[in-house]
Amino acid sequence: MQYREGKKALADKEWGIGVVRHRWMLIIGAVLGGEICLLFERPGIGFGAYMILLTGLVFASRVPKKMPMLEQLMLASLIVGALQTARWTSLSNVLVMLTSLNCINGMTAHRGLSSRWMQWLEGWLVFFRPIGVIKKVKERAESPEAKRSDRVERIVILLKVVLPAFILLVVFGFLLSAGNAVLGNWIQGILAWTEQIFRYVEILSPGRIVIWVIFAWVGMALVYTARPTRISGLVTKQWKELGRSGLMIRGYQWFAVLLTMNLLFLFSSISDAVYLWMSRELPEGISHSRYLHHGVYVLMLTTVLSALVLGTLTQHAKEIRSSRFIQVLAHLWIVQNVILISGVFLRLRIYVEAFGHTPKRLYVILFLALVIAGFILLATAIHRQKTMKWLIGGNLMLLFCHFFILQLVDVPAMVMRWNLNLYNNGEIAYPEYRFMWQIGSHSIPYLINIHENSSLPKDRQRAIEDLKEVEYRFYRIENRPWQSFQYRDYVNWKVLEEFKDKHGSISD
Repeated sequence: MQYREGKKALADKEWGIGVVRHRWMLIIGAVLGGEICLLFERPGIGFGAYMILLTGLVFASRVPKKMPMLEQLMLASLIVGALQTARWTSLSNVLVMLTSLNCINGMTAHRGLSSRWMQWLEGWLVFFRPIGVIKKVKERAESPEAKRSDRVERIVILLKVVLPAFILLVVFGFLLSAGNAVLGNWIQGILAWTEQIFRYVEILSPGRIVIWVIFAWVGMALVYTARPTRISGLVTKQWKELGRSGLMIRGYQWFAVLLTMNLLFLFSSISDAVYLWMSRELPEGISHSRYLHHGVYVLMLTTVLSALVLGTLTQHAKEIRSSRFIQVLAHLWIVQNVILISGVFLRLRIYVEAFGHTPKRLYVILFLALVIAGFILLATAIHRQKTMKWLIGGNLMLLFCHFFILQLVDVPAMVMRWNLNLYNNGEIAYPEYRFMWQIGSHSIPYLINIHENSSLPKDRQRAIEDLKEVEYRFYRIENRPWQSFQYRDYVNWKVLEEFKDKHGSISD
């Protein structure tokens, strides 16, 4: 029903009024914007500028009759993400801007769809629908308004008139220039100018052309309103309940599964309590590295799979979900998963105490916190008899909020400060050089602090040697083009310049 309403709204032209009549101009703008802001430059403020440009193309191609509060919030989140690129860029930053842009595109292009989830999904599907969008472009090109224009025919006539004269001009121009020095100098100037053009044409490598095609495709997907697909209607409609046939057998199946998993997880929790929480003495033949480092990722995968299995319970028949025994066992399994995650936290803590922090380990901790929040939503869905669609929607909103907050946190800076405190207290040794790669330009103040405050001459010497490598890797940060500007790198480079001014140069 919602799909039909969306098609009717499209037929009634309730999708917005275009500001720019010739939308191919917007597509060219998308290509030029990508060339200027992104191509051959390091990630930085240029990516935020390109996202703002694409958002402008969306609003230039269609004027919404009004902008509801939710659209204003998505626009605000995109602007915050774009401004954040001036401080530093990250994967979270990129995901937030892409999600905001596609939601804005879906909401402004498909107002006739009553479900917000359908609008948002259409905002993403448009990039995977080359046939639909190209068909839309073809329809506009074959519209009566386009057919009334005879510009193409006039251009063809003009070429037929001018081309013979141009050919003769070239031939006789070269002949006359051989006997006329003034004319010859004038033609040489023209040739020098055309030579500069051909030098630019040489830049048009196949790879560059492919990237331009991608930029053009992104622009075309945003400025042309394609018809809604049936996919969004199928995804957002009421899903069929599972286990409706054979309720008794399905109920016993879930009882057996939940009871078995609870016993298995109980044994795992007891082994963690004995070998990890109490004695911290492992069985013979198992090293700390194997028990801690490799076990973290296996246990993370285990908790995620547990959440997926429990998530399918929310889509089963209400008679199964409301069973008291099944609800008790399901909540008990959720509690045991949280206990298992606590064990993962303890594993990471032991590893950090031995080797220090890294951005990767901190991201693992943040991911585990996100998983715990997901289990809370899962427990709520089971307790309040919510469906899987509600659970997926809640987790998607939780994931977006997670990345939105994470983009504002300078994780490498936090890791640098924590490790520096551990090193100054003698709790960890001098880090490996690959750690410097992980924290980026924050390695500059880190190494300078070790050089100035360490009591070990060997570490002070290593800090200077590594600082030379870091200086070479971040050479001339302050002179990078504006597209690659990140305030974080600029500040750290200034710290290095001050250190060099104080000591004359980076030397022993």
